[in-house]
Amino acid sequence: MKDIELSIVTFKHDIPNTYMQFISLRKNLSTRTKITIYYNYENKKNEVYEISLVKKYIKKFLKKHDVRFYLKPAIINNSSGWHSQQLVKWYSAYNSDCRYQMVLDSKNFLFRPFSFDEIDFDNLPAFGKDITDQWTQETINHCQNFIFEKTGTHRRGQEIDAITPWIWDNYKVKELLDTLWPDNGWCHLSDDFLVSEWLLYITWVEKSINYNANHHLTIGMWGSIENNLLEEYPNLFKKNSQYKFWTHHRMKNKQQHFKITKRLIKEFNICNYTEYAHWVKLRNCYNSNFS
Repeated sequence: MKDIELSIVTFKHDIPNTYMQFISLRKNLSTRTKITIYYNYENKKNEVYEISLVKKYIKKFLKKHDVRFYLKPAIINNSSGWHSQQLVKWYSAYNSDCRYQMVLDSKNFLFRPFSFDEIDFDNLPAFGKDITDQWTQETINHCQNFIFEKTGTHRRGQEIDAITPWIWDNYKVKELLDTLWPDNGWCHLSDDFLVSEWLLYITWVEKSINYNANHHLTIGMWGSIENNLLEEYPNLFKKNSQYKFWTHHRMKNKQQHFKITKRLIKEFNICNYTEYAHWVKLRNCYNSNFS
């Protein structure tokens, strides 16, 4: 068995996608896979119901897997939302008993059978692209400058975008965090620290880990990616397609997005009609304007 696990971080407004994700893992993920799941609450007392839903979905859909479920650790107490999610991902990697993690966001669900036996650790899949958008470039520059300020060394990472699923080496994550923020200082970072947990990591490791930027495991709808989606869509149904995961960001809530995902769920028989209808109901509850 390979020394790798799935790592998932979810929160209140990702409940609908968490539901569909767990259904897809039930159908397509090889049994007895190790999965670590964290719930990133904003206010634990006000989110008792959502926490109970995640526990319910784990029990219902992931009972054939080796699942460990945790709430956001109390030590991460100075950040919120997207920022605390990044820290929880680091925390999951830092405390993992596996060498590697495949990190999923709740917006990723599995539409083809998948096993970690497919992963070549000497040629890891990654989502490479021409990194030209302003935020990504500014974040990469920030990561490079921050590492130089802390260590006096220049590091130039690979051109791998921060698109999940990604696979990182937990030993390298630990090395990064212990070097840049000794004594768990990273746990107390605040929202004003502009960084991407992945882009900082990929800058840190440089070329010490081989990532194949052309081996994309996912396709779907996030940012403006769907502009090229329709021409790629027919390739999803080819038996030799490299795509395993579909991505439907919770903010992609227009009718055209709904139709594309509905077709994929139907074509690959991800869930039954009752489950699909419940997913739509959850989307309408937690993500407005979804029809």
